[in-house]
Amino acid sequence: MKMLHDAGRCVCLLLTFVYGACAVPTLYAEESYECGTVISPVEAARLKEIDRNIGHHAVQRGTQVYYVPLVFHVVRQSNGTGGLTPAQVCEALDLLDSSYLAMNIQFFLMGPVDYINSDAFYLNIDTLAEINTLRTTNLIPTAINIYFTPNLSYESGSLCGISAFTTSSVQSIAMRNSCSPPGNYSTLPHEVGHYFNLYHTHETAFGAEFVNGANCSTRGDLVCDTPADPNLGTGNVTAAPACVYTGTTLDPNGQSYSPDTKNYLSYSLKACRDHFSSGQDARAYNTLVNLRPELAFTELPGPVDCNGNSVRDGCDIAQGSSADCDANGLPDECQADCDADGLIDGCDLKGDINLDSAIDNADLSTFVNVLLGLDDIPTHVEQSEMNCDAVINGSDIPGFVGAFTGF
Repeated sequence: MKMLHDAGRCVCLLLTFVYGACAVPTLYAEESYECGTVISPVEAARLKEIDRNIGHHAVQRGTQVYYVPLVFHVVRQSNGTGGLTPAQVCEALDLLDSSYLAMNIQFFLMGPVDYINSDAFYLNIDTLAEINTLRTTNLIPTAINIYFTPNLSYESGSLCGISAFTTSSVQSIAMRNSCSPPGNYSTLPHEVGHYFNLYHTHETAFGAEFVNGANCSTRGDLVCDTPADPNLGTGNVTAAPACVYTGTTLDPNGQSYSPDTKNYLSYSLKACRDHFSSGQDARAYNTLVNLRPELAFTELPGPVDCNGNSVRDGCDIAQGSSADCDANGLPDECQADCDADGLIDGCDLKGDINLDSAIDNADLSTFVNVLLGLDDIPTHVEQSEMNCDAVINGSDIPGFVGAFTGF
């Protein structure tokens, strides 16, 4: 087991040097392999310069709540089967909300789930190039893109997830389905934490952190309220819920470690990890506001539960209980349908009187017949109501002419 652990870390060194982050597989329920983000010296210098520029160590978490858009991409087989269920998608969204609540960061789905039907992505993600091809498929640059696939591997074995810092070349996250809720409630917050420039509590790219905290702002994870971490794992942490550190490693000063075995950014047991520190809260918040401001919405773009059914709108759409034909994240039943034809105004093709998805002479003839009272087919009448005044008459002509001519 130790050989597997050491091999995984060595490969992750290469992974992180090239791509900014990686993760190692869970071999069984309480295995501790996780995202092995080992930062190169060049990357460390860039990230520390960013820290100096935005004053990470001086700024506290703000009181303004920010809403961050997410796009969930779910890989399925080419025939549309498999992949995360809608319930799992919503559980992942709820997990992120609860994990980041203390940071004053919340999340919302930007439109419906993007289903990627591809046997290649579903069965054969086994190189870094393939991972990054997946992580740039249907990418929405104004959101955090998270890709869920049942098979996530690179050249040397399986991965749990791969994320990005603000300086990474590929700006998205990929997650292995089995490392996502409901089987795992700590890897997703961990990976999103990296997206906000949170580092592992055992990070050494900036130098080893002392147990006494004397160098906590410049070494380790650069966060002073996360205790120095000797690199937690199955070999030195007892099972949840106790999660007691049992290691005997000493820091460079010869002092014994007393790490936080429940921090999301540690390599502790997945079942143990359940929180960020206040310093991590402030760092992530500061990263969002200063380095990813395009993701920092001061209010939701729509209501949380517009139809009042006690299910958040994004989950209504993801679970298929509400349609979202214009892909704006708002259930269709909450949007205007002035002609009451069952198709919201945002998706109603004005001028398509016969509903054949084209505007042509057949629509002109049908529209004239409706106006003259020669055609009373309900769908034709509904589509001929161009100005939403509930009456079909001459005042609808300008609207039809505009739709017919494109002006």
